[in-house]
Amino acid sequence: MISKFKSYLEKLRNLPDKQKKIIIVVIVIVLGLMMGYFWFNSAVEKIKNIKLPPLPKLEDTATKWQKFEYNKNSLNFSFEYPSEMDILQVQEEVPQSPVQVSLSPKQTDDYNTLWTIVTDQTGSCKKIGVSDEVLGDIEIGGTTTQKIKSSITGYDGRIYTNISVCLKNNGIIYTLTCNHQKSENYDYSNFYKMISTFKLIK
Repeated sequence: MISKFKSYLEKLRNLPDKQKKIIIVVIVIVLGLMMGYFWFNSAVEKIKNIKLPPLPKLEDTATKWQKFEYNKNSLNFSFEYPSEMDILQVQEEVPQSPVQVSLSPKQTDDYNTLWTIVTDQTGSCKKIGVSDEVLGDIEIGGTTTQKIKSSITGYDGRIYTNISVCLKNNGIIYTLTCNHQKSENYDYSNFYKMISTFKLIK
């Protein structure tokens, strides 16, 4: 083996310089490719063995909505409400109102908020008073009605703001109201969305 290698070197010495350079360049390229191949395989194995930390879970900040449905006393209606609100109580056969559904925030807010859905079989939609303000139209139960803003004095002597909408269907009045301690910063978007989900069930 050694003798063959020596004879091969002897042949290289006897070659013209041009051919020697070509052979040396080829050898360098082959060695470079082999080294690059082994380095690449080694890098791939290292990357495979790297354990990345789990990605943090993104919190779902979107408001979740729940459905409420009432089917008693010939009254059949439903609506959706945000998860940040709780059904405080469902009163049945209260004076002049077969049913009243009250909702309040799960966490006490600074506005003493109360949402109500009241039915009435004897009256009519509230007439717009001198001090009332019409805020525009809104659709409820497939009917377009008006949003009415008014101010009242509560039992505690505080001034409260009412935003209410009224729907009359088959002789029954449905009034949806947002009541809160007077403030210009109150966000009505969820209340209006609840109104848009109100449906009369046939």
